[in-house]
Amino acid sequence: MIPYIIMTPGDNTRKEHILNQLKEQEIDKHNMVPAIMHHSQPCVGIMRSFKQCIKWAQREGMKECCILEDDCLFLCKGAWKRFLELNTWITEHTEDNRPCDIFLTNIYDGTPVPLNYFTARVDGKLSGLTCSIIKSKFYDTLLQAEEPYNLDTWISEIAHANIYCAYPFLVLEKGGYSYNAQNVTNHNHLIETRYKLINCDELNNRI
Repeated sequence: MIPYIIMTPGDNTRKEHILNQLKEQEIDKHNMVPAIMHHSQPCVGIMRSFKQCIKWAQREGMKECCILEDDCLFLCKGAWKRFLELNTWITEHTEDNRPCDIFLTNIYDGTPVPLNYFTARVDGKLSGLTCSIIKSKFYDTLLQAEEPYNLDTWISEIAHANIYCAYPFLVLEKGGYSYNAQNVTNHNHLIETRYKLINCDELNNRI
């Protein structure tokens, strides 16, 4: 899978960070795309950036569209490979009941309802599109998302998407200036309360 990576124009710190992440996770092929900035309403720019990637994926006939934000911080070596493996599992094992629309590496808001040792269903209001895979059957719905909603909120509260995530979580948003919140944010405190730092190699035999 070749991810789209939404890049903040002119932010060399984020660029250096994501390049290091790509190297560490051995993501050799990727498409870097400039974020669409909306300085008075950052959530609008985020929504438009995601929609742009979805339109490209739709035009190319892609069954899935993977989108990373440039502040994506993988929590362990091999996390990207694990994410792709879990995406395949969740697609195959939810098809008959509550078919997956979006699969995530992590969430900040919302309730993870564990399905097993390695995945969870996400209930409630969502926050967390740092690294996501959107299924093609959800493309048209996402493209109807209305401004100026936060895209996360619209997906969970308006579209009522079927959302799943890796659990334990595989990614954290890197601390620093948030263009969405328009201030400095740091989610490291969540590691103690909502994250389980893992060694991905220890989970190899659980699928």
